[in-house]
Amino acid sequence: NDDYSPMAGVVFQPFSENDDISFYALYSESIFPNERTNPNGTGFPPQSGRGWEGGIKFDVNEGRVFGSVAAFEAYKTNIANGDPNNPGFWILSGEQKSSGFEADVIFAPNRNWQTILSYAYTDAFITEDIDNPNFVGQALASVPKNSFASWTKYEFTEGPMAGFYIGGGLTAKSDSPTNPNPVQDNLRNPSFSRVDLLIGWEGQIHGKDITINLNVKNLTDEYYIERFVEAGTNWVLSAKLSF
Repeated sequence: NDDYSPMAGVVFQPFSENDDISFYALYSESIFPNERTNPNGTGFPPQSGRGWEGGIKFDVNEGRVFGSVAAFEAYKTNIANGDPNNPGFWILSGEQKSSGFEADVIFAPNRNWQTILSYAYTDAFITEDIDNPNFVGQALASVPKNSFASWTKYEFTEGPMAGFYIGGGLTAKSDSPTNPNPVQDNLRNPSFSRVDLLIGWEGQIHGKDITINLNVKNLTDEYYIERFVEAGTNWVLSAKLSF
């Protein structure tokens, strides 16, 4: 097999006296096997992709603020999707394009406290579809244009609370189509926001390292769709003991 996946990148630091700001660019191609088969049982050709990304990375204020801002564009071909005319079978969708930008910032004012903020804008749609030409130009299913996430965590290192930590986060996404069929263009996954919580303790008991976590997903009991229907608050208590 002569298939290969080339990748090339470059990093540029224009300020010689300050290496905390870097500009970068990256181009890559990819090939993945298609595990789905068509109705007659034969396999599909491999999924291929190509894309570029470029942006800036920064680490300022003595490492207390760091992150990146980037723009991207990517193409994928030979994507196996469910056949709308034959439920349970698969067809190739042709080519899909995704473009947009994303930003990630991590703020750490001290060694105990860290906050992460992320935002992404994604415009994803079908550019080619031989079997369903009316799908061309339609947005990809379950891909919101706007996605935001935040997470903050504080660790207690002194006093009676030493070893305890608490964290919380917010995830918010805009609405998205349920499928690319223009006949059902009015069927959409609603926008949503979800609040998560973490409480934990890390220390030693009888000389053994132990970590106890309580993770609470969807604290406010929101109904939302993220690939699957989600509802209710999910409580998970876990413990880890290291010998």
